[in-house]
Amino acid sequence: MEQTEPKVLFIGGSGRCGSSILREALGQHSSCGVLPFEHRFLIDPDGIVDFYSSYENTWSPYNLDLRMKRLSIFLNTLAGSRKDNSTETDWLLPKEQYRRWDLKEHILEFKVLIDQLMTDLINFKFDAKWVGGREFDGEKSIWFSHRRDKKDIRKILQKFSWAAVHGILTGLKKEVYIEDNTWNLLYARQLLDLYPNAKFVHIHRHPLDVVASFMSENWCPNDVMEAADFYSSLMDQWRHVKEQIPSESYIEVPFEAYVDNPQDIYEKICNHLDIPFETDLLKTKILSSAVGKWKTLINMDKHAALAQRLASYIGEYGSEVK
Repeated sequence: MEQTEPKVLFIGGSGRCGSSILREALGQHSSCGVLPFEHRFLIDPDGIVDFYSSYENTWSPYNLDLRMKRLSIFLNTLAGSRKDNSTETDWLLPKEQYRRWDLKEHILEFKVLIDQLMTDLINFKFDAKWVGGREFDGEKSIWFSHRRDKKDIRKILQKFSWAAVHGILTGLKKEVYIEDNTWNLLYARQLLDLYPNAKFVHIHRHPLDVVASFMSENWCPNDVMEAADFYSSLMDQWRHVKEQIPSESYIEVPFEAYVDNPQDIYEKICNHLDIPFETDLLKTKILSSAVGKWKTLINMDKHAALAQRLASYIGEYGSEVK
């Protein structure tokens, strides 16, 4: 039986822009399924999109050997098969990486899907070693894959990606998967290759509120001007990406409008997904205090410089600085 494409909505933005609360709210819809965390197997380094994006222009026996092993290590680590006292830790990622991920508990037969993916990718293994290679699960071998057309490699990765999302939806007994992995919008073009009918929501927040929030996160710069540059690069990339994807595939919603009138935003998103609006979406509490916090969190002596640095983004994604 041929697999069908699952229905997926990718919620994204700069980070610290409201994507998590929007995912939580949409999870109240009778048709929408969410996980309590980001699954991360699609867009993280060494994940599906990374493998897909690099494949076409970097094929060589050595490159594919390393990339296929990295992909397997990454996916098996996310699956949660690692045990601290097991020999598995010799080939999975260090225990401090993806410590709480256990996707095999959330995605039906996830380990089986990983094994099938590697079977589909690898043509054969042979006893050998090259200077940049590594042992994998105690074996000294090179994993070989013939050079494939992009459409063929896409089909293999689609098979895995579709089955993984179906596994989530089956477990949740839902019809639409809501995904909010940070910065997924930056990979919208590749994600549309994998899920051609996917929809995207860009939720954006006043740039200065985002920068102020960045400074408190351990994955962002804590210097205000560096945080502004960090934000600028993310938004520049999104501007570039959205020129390359169909306009009907995405909508953009302001966080401030979401706080002010959530029902209006939910109705817009439901229409984008072609599902009916449900009042249960309104059960999620949204904190209005998050709007305008930059005015107290960022030192006054930085306001003018930030306003100048972020002027074009403020014009597009925020009100004029007062």
